[in-house]
Amino acid sequence: MKTLIVTPEAPDTTLGNSVTANRWAGLLRRLGHDVQLAQEWTGE
Repeated sequence: MKTLIVTPEAPDTTLGNSVTANRWAGLLRRLGHDVQLAQEWTGE
């Protein structure tokens, strides 16, 4: 399943939102999801 996680900070920062987004991305990838991180919603 394709999953898009949108967070206001860049995915490589160490701020709270990015840490949480990366944590969820890792969990979902281990469950077999195709996860991408983005900084803004583009209506996809």
